[in-house]
Amino acid sequence: MREIKFRQPCIANGKFQYWHFWGYVDGKYKGHFVAPLPPNTGGDSYQFAGLLDKNGKEIYEGDIVHGLIDEEEHSWGVAWETDDMLGWSIDKTNEPLEVIGNIHEGTKEQPHEH
Repeated sequence: MREIKFRQPCIANGKFQYWHFWGYVDGKYKGHFVAPLPPNTGGDSYQFAGLLDKNGKEIYEGDIVHGLIDEEEHSWGVAWETDDMLGWSIDKTNEPLEVIGNIHEGTKEQPHEH
């Protein structure tokens, strides 16, 4: 059975703190995978794309991935696209991808400043 999982940022005083994970695993609802989400601290939820990067890390909507498109190196954000056809923006390549950051924490090269 397909896992339907989400992660939601816990934000306190305008700063990212940690991820709260929830969803349906093995057909059962699971919440608080890491820690309970304190009241009034959650941001938008981001869906698991159902894929792993080349290091085995789960890829979520809002992640920044790095890989090859037409033999050129690119980095881009993972998003659900609906313009011409439904699908994840990571469907553009069959090459191995690497998660290098996300929209809340930035990347190793460019950490997100709050």
